[in-house]
Formats: sequence, structure tokens, C-alpha cells
Amino acid sequence: MKLINVIVRIQDRILLYKMLDETGEYWSYDEVGTTAVYVADDNTKVVSGVLCSIQDACYGPDSLVVEKINPVPDSLFNFIDWRFEMKQNIRTNPIQGHYDFDNNDVAMDEDGNVYLLTQIERWDFQFCTDCADTFVDAFCEIFKFDTNGVLVRHVKLKTSKAVVSNMEFLKCADGDIIVRINDINASNTALLTSVYRLDYDLILEKEFTMDQFYNHLVVDEDLNVIGCTNVYDPNDPNIKGASDVLVTKFNQEGVFQWKSYYGGTSFDFPRGVVKTTDGGIAFLANTSSIDFDIAENHGFQDIWVVKLIEGTTGYEDASDVTLSIFPNPTTDYIHIASNTAVFEMRIIASNTAVFEMRIVDLLGQQVFEGSASYTNTPVDVRSLPPGTYFVQVIEDGWKGVGMFVRL
Repeated sequence: MKLINVIVRIQDRILLYKMLDETGEYWSYDEVGTTAVYVADDNTKVVSGVLCSIQDACYGPDSLVVEKINPVPDSLFNFIDWRFEMKQNIRTNPIQGHYDFDNNDVAMDEDGNVYLLTQIERWDFQFCTDCADTFVDAFCEIFKFDTNGVLVRHVKLKTSKAVVSNMEFLKCADGDIIVRINDINASNTALLTSVYRLDYDLILEKEFTMDQFYNHLVVDEDLNVIGCTNVYDPNDPNIKGASDVLVTKFNQEGVFQWKSYYGGTSFDFPRGVVKTTDGGIAFLANTSSIDFDIAENHGFQDIWVVKLIEGTTGYEDASDVTLSIFPNPTTDYIHIASNTAVFEMRIIASNTAVFEMRIVDLLGQQVFEGSASYTNTPVDVRSLPPGTYFVQVIEDGWKGVGMFVRL
């Protein structure tokens, strides 16, 4: 029997629901009190929490507590394998500071070591209650505990400007720890997503900040990072509605690879992204649209599932040529151009040169194959149904990719 674990927040309660994998039927639930919970395949849980200064059981203002809980009790009916407590006792009168813990995520490696992502917030000028505190700064940190619950070390990933930054483990396996942090940029004008890669000794190997905030991230087997977010920009001709879904890929060094937009003329908002077992990408989104990429609409707001396959939907590496397709959107013809040096050299080499091209739809199905000229001869797309399409060009060791919308 296999169980699916789902964290659910119901008003002020946080519950860990268990459902049967094969049928989805309810099995049981635990009240965990925090969303920073890790559940192993054998149903072992690691729960992180804090004790507030107003609680009698607290050892000081906002103490950190991490527990590993076994699914089966020992001979003394004890479920707790180990418990770690970081106790604060730094109050002085009449003015003093203290630190708050904001636990974000928990992970476990193959050897049973536990990792915690927490933001430690520094507050000053506390007068009796937390209500009078003044926020000073915060530190986004990762803690490592061994199999006995002993704190091995902790490392500061970054100093945060925000009272609460969002952190998440993207991977904790095969010797790699990959963490995402959403935080305010240096000029306090935007929320940006950063990615940190560490080894199991918490040695930082790579960090990079992405081009914007991403609601959802996933890492593939080569440590490439795929981001999925909602986006709206009235100056971006690729965006078709009030909010589109943007999917972007970065390699493990943080170098931009490609991006693509999905949606219709109404509201489209992503809810998650995953890598599929066949090497593809799938995202889940809410949609209110009834046109462009949205094949159907059954009510005010639908659930939209999209699967992408790299290599069949026009996505290529950053070393490939990015084609400019215009006009875009179009109703009848498209022209292909690019300011990339490789493309321009092909034009200079022969004004009469032609290249082989194909057009595929969002499902990766080929809908057109033929030849086009570097002399900017228009390509007739009047026979294609309205929708989003990808142009692929392969010529003498280089590849060109582009996207257009047929109205």
C-alpha cells in the first residue's frame, strides 16, 4: 500500500492528509502545525517549528524546534527519534533585541541527514511584547542535522531585506542541494528568484539570480532550472492576455536557454510545474481564456494541463540561433530574420541560399515542412488553424528556433 501525503491549511490548522495512491481515498491525517514538514517513503516525518515567547514552554523568544518522528513507536511507546532545540535567552532591560525563526522547508538526504531552510529575523527595541519590535534585517540560512539530530553546521545563503523571504528545496539528492529563495531586490522595486547549489557539506558551489520572480521552479537531471510564472507586460507583443504563463529554462550555470509564453486573451495563472519521466515538462494552470492556446472552456475558470517536449516543440539550447518571426501575431504570412551573427553570415554567404524549415504546434506535431529563403521570402501560413506555433530551422550544424501566433 502506498500513500500520498498532502499538506492542507484549514483556517488556523495545518494538516498532513494521507490518501491511498491507487484510489485517492482518504486514509488518515496528522495535525502538524507547520508547512515545513518532510515525509520519507517509510512515513518517517521531520517537523520543524518554533516556540513563541508568549508560551510557557518557551526557553526564550522564538526558539527553534526540529523533531524526527518515527511511524512506529519504540518499546516505551515513544514516537520521537530525536529532538533538536535552539534556545534563546537574551532578554535584557530595558531595551534589547531578539531573533525570530521563520522555517520554510525541510529535506533529507539518502543517508538520513536532515536539512532545514529558515529565515532568522533580527528585531530590536522590544518593549515587553513583540508588538513594539523594529525589524532590522534577516538572514536566509540552511541548517544540517546528522542522523542523531546533532546540528552539524549552518550556513547563511544571503542577507534579506524582507521580513519574510520564501525558500524551498528544489533538490536534495545525489550529493546536490539546490535551493530557491524569493526576495526583494537591492533597489526594493521587485521580487526576484535566486538559486543556490551546495554540496552535502553545505559548501556553496553556485548561485545566480534569475531575470524575475518565478512562482514555480523544477530542476532536471542535468541541474538545469525550469521556471514557470505568470506574466503581464503591455509592451511585450508575445503576451496575449491579462496574464499569461511564462516558462523559462536556465542551465546549471544560470545562463538563459529559452522562454515561451502560453495562454489566451483572459487570465492564465500557473499552479505548478514538473519534469516528466520522458524528459518533458508539464505545468498546471488556472485559465479563464477561451482562445489562442486554450482548446476548450467549460466555465468561468478551468484547470489547464500542458505538456512540453524539448526538441519537438522548438526549444533548443542557448547556443542555437533565436529567430525573429514577423509580423507576430499574423493572419497570412510570416518572415524569418535574426540579428544573430551565425544567421547573418549565412545571408552574406549567398543571397539565394535556402534553408529547410518546419513548423510544429504546441503538442509537438509537425504541421508544415518546406524550404524558405534567406532573402526574406514570406512563408504562407494561411492554412494553419489559429494558435501558437514554433518554427525550427536546421542548417549546417546550427539550429534556429522561433515562435509565432496565427490569428
